[in-house]
Amino acid sequence: MKNILASHPDLVSHFLNVGEGQIFTQHTLSQTVLGSCVAVTFHCPRLELGGILHALMPVWRDYEARMSEDIRYKFVDSGIEGLYELFIDQGARATEIECKVFGGSTSNQFSQLSVAPKNVKVAFETLTQLKLRIAASQVGGRLGRKLFFFSNTGDVFIKSINALNNACA
Repeated sequence: MKNILASHPDLVSHFLNVGEGQIFTQHTLSQTVLGSCVAVTFHCPRLELGGILHALMPVWRDYEARMSEDIRYKFVDSGIEGLYELFIDQGARATEIECKVFGGSTSNQFSQLSVAPKNVKVAFETLTQLKLRIAASQVGGRLGRKLFFFSNTGDVFIKSINALNNACA
């Protein structure tokens, strides 16, 4: 990773926290850590536009009466819809947006109580409803992930981590 950063001195570094979503018009390396949470990346090659969200819960509408617009990225469905709207506002066409889905891990100890499988399911369903192309995914499993996303290329690198129980904290 150091070699990549050294060869791209114009690259801005950004850490994405739980419940955040953002688009990047300048070349940015965005990093986040996932356990049961789901990250979805968006990339438009023509515009060199990238975006990423880190969602904790699957469906915003289950909580809509109590939630406000400013926390939409805590939820998989509304976070994906929010990034999609931002990309369209920047001039991207739906047919040229490439998406990737990551996360949704469960530990042996809590697998039956985990929200992870529903997070993954809602991510794929929402992207499909919006007719967005899913170019890659790495979901499920028992290990957490550290994700590195390059906004200008859409490239994603994953490092597996053992500290799953605290990966989204």
